[in-house]
Amino acid sequence: KLASIKWEPNVSKIVYGEVIEESIFSAMAIYQDADGDDYSPDGTYTYTYSGGTLAAGAKLDAGTYTLTVTFDPTDASLGSNITGAASLTVEKATPVVVWNNPPSIKYTYDGSSGPKLSVEQLSATASVAGAFTYSPAIDTELSAGSQTVTADFVPTDTANYKSLPQGGDELRIEFEVLKGDIQIDWGIFENGVFQEVRTPDGTKETPYVLDFPGAKAQSLGNDIPGSFSYS
Repeated sequence: KLASIKWEPNVSKIVYGEVIEESIFSAMAIYQDADGDDYSPDGTYTYTYSGGTLAAGAKLDAGTYTLTVTFDPTDASLGSNITGAASLTVEKATPVVVWNNPPSIKYTYDGSSGPKLSVEQLSATASVAGAFTYSPAIDTELSAGSQTVTADFVPTDTANYKSLPQGGDELRIEFEVLKGDIQIDWGIFENGVFQEVRTPDGTKETPYVLDFPGAKAQSLGNDIPGSFSYS
């Protein structure tokens, strides 16, 4: 008798992490009786894929699979089993990354450089194991002004998870480096007086030349390079 399997799964594509649902097991064996009418006899359906038996609740790795269903009729007179096939694609999952804009920081000078990128700014986290690469990198010296940092994420399990960013999106933060405060250190000097200088032609007064200590500009107790103008 003519026999075939009708199987049109309700899904052909899922994402890694999603389970195989019961609704996918919907194959039906179709036989024709002596009058040419279709009917579905009793029997056992067995679903398999390249990794073994396919069952509800199973999780498959990302990839493209050929699913096979085998029908064994209870009535031996119907002959040997028949098979059918369907395709299922399991797409890589997209990790969830959390990376919020950090607060502004104030420019400071430690005697050799200004503020640097640190874990305070480079603090992205992902829902799966992996590694972030930041641009600019950690310990990059920053100037006052608006700052933008971008990142790439590569998951440890590259077979089942996508690397980020994808599709033109960006992993990025923005923050501000505010201009820093300067402390001026300028020592105390005494008032000057006029001096009398006697010469053969008489006595005249000459102004006192001020001699005062040079001023210093400092941040956190460290001298800031630069120059002063006095008046």
